[in-house]
Amino acid sequence: MSGLVRVAVRDADGRPVARARVFIESGPAPTADVAALSDARGEVVLAVPAPGRYAVGCAAEGLAAGRAVVEVIEGAEARVTVTLRG
Repeated sequence: MSGLVRVAVRDADGRPVARARVFIESGPAPTADVAALSDARGEVVLAVPAPGRYAVGCAAEGLAAGRAVVEVIEGAEARVTVTLRG
């Protein structure tokens, strides 16, 4: 494992979005084609196999899908917030 991406999913008002599906859309190395669900705080941690730039996608029922890009450094935890609009 190279690094971790901590994703915070928020709605347009900044409130946490629980049970959002969070997944890696693209990156410098192949990743599993699975989604994790955000917790009650709207957060999830994803492991990525290599350093580099990753696109993180999020979707939740009743909200428009969102996307953000994050740079992962070897052995570090990167943080990114994705906002989903209604």
